Amino acid sequence: MRYDDTHSLISLVYKNMNDNLTQKLSDAGLSNIVTSHGSIFNILFQEKELSMNEIAEKINKTPQTVTVLVKKLISMGYLDSRKSDKDGRSTIIFLTQQGMDLKPDFDLISKNMYDTRFKGIDEKEIENFRKTLYKIINNLENK
Repeated sequence: MRYDDTHSLISLVYKNMNDNLTQKLSDAGLSNIVTSHGSIFNILFQEKELSMNEIAEKINKTPQTVTVLVKKLISMGYLDSRKSDKDGRSTIIFLTQQGMDLKPDFDLISKNMYDTRFKGIDEKEIENFRKTLYKIINNLENK
């Protein structure tokens, strides 16, 4: 079998993307926000409010991990919570005005990250790359 460095390459891409994102957050004055908070912000920018379990499902994190991340964002004033009107056992999470005010920053950072990540790569290559990644994910999840 020949040497395959796919795992190393994916790990390096992940590390570089996180480092790049951390720097862009810091440059925007958002050094108190870590990369793992980004998916919570992005899903709430779209959905407005979700239960903790819905957030966990949509961002592919455990409910325990989401609880820790959400509590941190609540303590920083970006999110708030309330009990569900439909099910008193469920907690609904939503952006505060302070959190909503970050949307332009997140949009700009996301655009810059996309432009940097795919510089010199045409749309067809990007589409094929994403299809291949989804196939790999599917292969690994259905081993």
